[in-house]
Amino acid sequence: MTDNYAGYTSGLDSPGEHLFAITPGTAFPTTTRALFLGVAGAVNLTTAGGETLTVTLTAGWHPLRVASVASSATTATGLLGTY
Repeated sequence: MTDNYAGYTSGLDSPGEHLFAITPGTAFPTTTRALFLGVAGAVNLTTAGGETLTVTLTAGWHPLRVASVASSATTATGLLGTY
């Protein structure tokens, strides 16, 4: 398949090229560019900047640079990360 965008540089405002399932409490392959929730709920996360907090998010995509998601206090399901 032809990739019409292969010659372009990818930046933080570009769509992600890779997608991975997030299991709370397990290590990520890399920091996310965005976080997806299949089902809304609380997410106990650590940002790329090092802040740890629990946030309540709606289902869908969120432009958050996330380094990890803890299993404690996380009620959202169907989590995916992109980079």
